[in-house]
Order: sequence, then structure tokens, then C-alpha cells
Amino acid sequence: MNLTTYTIIADLGISHFPLFEKEILHGIKKNRNNGESSMSYDINWLDKIEYDGSSESEEALDKYQNFILEEFSLSAEGKAHIKVDPEMGFWITQLIYYGFAYIGVTLPQMNEQDINEITTDLFPSKISLGSPEDADNTIPELLAFWQFLRSKYKLSNADSIIDFLVKIKPKFNAIMNLDSTVFTRKWLTPQAVILPLYPDLFFR
Repeated sequence: MNLTTYTIIADLGISHFPLFEKEILHGIKKNRNNGESSMSYDINWLDKIEYDGSSESEEALDKYQNFILEEFSLSAEGKAHIKVDPEMGFWITQLIYYGFAYIGVTLPQMNEQDINEITTDLFPSKISLGSPEDADNTIPELLAFWQFLRSKYKLSNADSIIDFLVKIKPKFNAIMNLDSTVFTRKWLTPQAVILPLYPDLFFR
């Protein structure tokens, strides 16, 4: 559903909108300066949903991701980042998914430890890269996203998470590719044996 569709829905009223879309969508308004549409969402809305793997929770998560991504893409941070990475969005959706489905935290609830677990544990062990360079845009994308969340929603956790992402950025590709080539074959090379060889790559 694109931005034009949202505008039409707003003009017609949303009495027949699904409940979770009514709650997450706060409003649609015209920007009088440039005529572009802009939207406001309830960033805390996903806190009300319990992820249980059902089709309902999966659909709610998917719609939340789409709403947030669309808003990010319309922001100054998103517009700047899309010039560098026209296909941005994958790592943001994965951050939201693994935080919500695996750890049980949403964007406003995440802290530095959660981001650490997602980026240095879940990402490397769950996501397979086509090539080592596929990880190049991960941290820049997440940094731009959290800068947007700080600017738009004034999230109290944004500063510490941004600081962590800046710190991990030089080492992330090594962490991601090390796990992709070694840790996934735990039956051949136990993680307990590998970790001491690369202590500077890990923060835990």
C-alpha cells in the first residue's frame, strides 16, 4: 500500500480499516511547503502485541515494519541514506524482527545489550550472506535509522544505541563473516573453541 493509497483512505475515513492499522496510523497530513504527504505513527504500538508465531502476530509485525520503513524513507535521514544505498530496509526489518520475535523487545524498549545480541549473535547465526560485502551497509543503515528515531521520536535509548553502533562498526564485517564461515558449522568447530582466538571482536 503506497502513500497515495494512505491519502485516499484518510480522505474517505478509516472506519473499515483493520484495528491494528487504525491504532498504528495516527494521521496523514499535507506538507504545505512542498506538497508531499507525511505520516505519524505510534512508535509504541507494537508493545501491545505478543509475538506467538501466529498469522495475526506475523501480519501485525509486517505492517509495523512497513509503516516505520515508509516513514524513515520520507525523513531527512532516510533520504540521505537512500542515495548511498537505494535498496535500504533489509537490516532495519531484521532488527525489528529479531528484537521482537527472539528477545521480546520493541524499538522503544531496546537497549545496548539487546542491540549487541542482535548484531553480534543473531545476525551472524541466522542470516546467510551471499558475499562478505553484503554486510557493508548493515551498520550505516542502522545508524541512519536510529538517528531518525532519535530525531523523530526522541527515544531515550537512541543515544546509547547509536554510540554502540559507532563502536561496533569497524568490527562488524569481521564478526558477521567469521560466524558465516565458522560458527554455523558448530559440529565441526565449536564456538567455545573459536571465541578465545578472536577476543577483540566481541563485546560480551
